[in-house]
Amino acid sequence: MKTPFPLAAMLGGMLWLALNLALVGAWGRGDNFPTYEFLNALRPLPLALFAFALYGLYRVVKVGRVGFFISLAGFGLLAAGAAIEFWIGGGVRDGDVDTISLAGWLTYLVGYLLLSIGLISFGIAFYRTRVWDTFSTVPLITGIVWASWFLFIMLGNVIQNNFAALAQYLFAWLWIGIGALIWKEKQTRGDSYRINSIPE
Repeated sequence: MKTPFPLAAMLGGMLWLALNLALVGAWGRGDNFPTYEFLNALRPLPLALFAFALYGLYRVVKVGRVGFFISLAGFGLLAAGAAIEFWIGGGVRDGDVDTISLAGWLTYLVGYLLLSIGLISFGIAFYRTRVWDTFSTVPLITGIVWASWFLFIMLGNVIQNNFAALAQYLFAWLWIGIGALIWKEKQTRGDSYRINSIPE
């Protein structure tokens, strides 16, 4: 597997982690930089990197086509939703919601749902290949963690502030792990190719 895919996964994970850590307390900072709106406007970048890394995974295993394309649609809607809400609109805040921002937020939620379904579906197919042995469960776990955010935000403020945020942090670390696993596989394939190329 070519180098850009693991780098995309790891960089995307680091950016997602940094954004979510920076968002702690951003809602209450008001207009003090970095604002809640500014940070969320950056989400399309790590989302694009995740989509690119997922494409790299799909190229290798050639399974989970339905889940892969649903995931791509989810990534696309998530990025579009963030762009609509925070690039064009002013962002959704309590008591201050414009139509464009609300449309962006709803688009983001639909994308979240699609990505949840897509990643879990792809993760199941990927696990069946056992291409990473025990670690073949990682893409599936990533999808489950991503989907868990829906449950956490429905359980009240304390749960939302703790476990929902934790799910986002874990999601980021899982993508960093996926990047490392892709890189390891790339090195293993390269070593195998060099050994098989040695003349007897």
